[in-house]
Amino acid sequence: MAMGRYEEVRVPTTHLRPTKWERFRWKWEKLTFYVWLIWSRYLWFLTLTNLVGTVVVLFVAGVLSQVMRSDILPKSELIHYESAMDSMQIVESRLKSFEKERLKWELLYNEKVKQMEQTMFKSLSEIRSEIHKLHVVVEQHKSEREGVMQDAADELRSYMASQLEKLEAEVSSRFTDVESQIATTNEQMLKFTNSCLTEPSKSSHLVSTTGAAARGHPVNLASRSHGAFVVPHLTSQAVTSGSLLYSFVDAVIGLQTYNFAITERTHIMPAEAFCFAGYRGNLTIRLWSNTTIEAVEYEHDYWRNHVPISAPKEYEVIACKDHECEESVVLGECTYPSNLIEGPAQICQMKNLSVSTDQVKLVFKRNHGQEYTCIYQLRVLNWT
Repeated sequence: MAMGRYEEVRVPTTHLRPTKWERFRWKWEKLTFYVWLIWSRYLWFLTLTNLVGTVVVLFVAGVLSQVMRSDILPKSELIHYESAMDSMQIVESRLKSFEKERLKWELLYNEKVKQMEQTMFKSLSEIRSEIHKLHVVVEQHKSEREGVMQDAADELRSYMASQLEKLEAEVSSRFTDVESQIATTNEQMLKFTNSCLTEPSKSSHLVSTTGAAARGHPVNLASRSHGAFVVPHLTSQAVTSGSLLYSFVDAVIGLQTYNFAITERTHIMPAEAFCFAGYRGNLTIRLWSNTTIEAVEYEHDYWRNHVPISAPKEYEVIACKDHECEESVVLGECTYPSNLIEGPAQICQMKNLSVSTDQVKLVFKRNHGQEYTCIYQLRVLNWT
């Protein structure tokens, strides 16, 4: 058979194919290049210790991934050793470049700090100069302001004198009102006593009140000066003030405002009260003597014709048979005020007079509309 014009010749090209080692090196250089690119752009702020650890982990991961492929790397020990040497040289070169980059950023940071210090010193010098100028201006106007201040002091003195005169007049008028209220109360008590004497068929409550008045002065079993005290864990928590100082002192030493409720005093001040949140609350008092309770007297801050909305409206008096008040007996239910004419201090007679106790619990059920209830002064009375 005749051959064509050109003869077909096969030339061997196996010497042009890359070896497995060359393919591994190309892959490794490509991998390390991308790692270096990402690191230099986004992870330059890492420390040298973290950098070395990350490079070692990546190196070990790459070696293990290549070792697992038995068809890529040859099994010759010499080639394994040369690969490890080349990898260490690459790591060292990368570390050197990272160290240079770190030094570069450190120098840049130091320059920025120096610039900031210079700017700060310059600003401080400008502030000092401005302060000096202001001081000079103040000294210049000091003499002029002294006259103005003297005039203002005289005006304030005259204003305070006028305000004191007004306050004195108001206090005098209030004392006059109190005296008139006392006179009215005395007249009503006299009329009430006369009516009780002329009408013996009144209820037992009125008879007990008249008999108590005839017996003389009652004994206050809840007097703090005689040894009575409030049982804290059976008493409602006091309302805390919004003041930071008050809250701090209350948290450190514990302000016992509930003692105001049993502290006997001649004049009741508006701030001297035991207040708790809401209209329901408890006040437990350990009496200084174990005896029967005939009446409870409650006195609020001074009012006339209009009851303060923070005053209690209904409360229940309970005698505790034990100091934890697990067993108790109701002595009476009270309403304040029972009569608007009687004024701030009003007495509530107990219905159950057969129980002797040394601890009494007052359960407040309602007030006159305020979001908190304030107890100013309580007296637990006995005439025997």
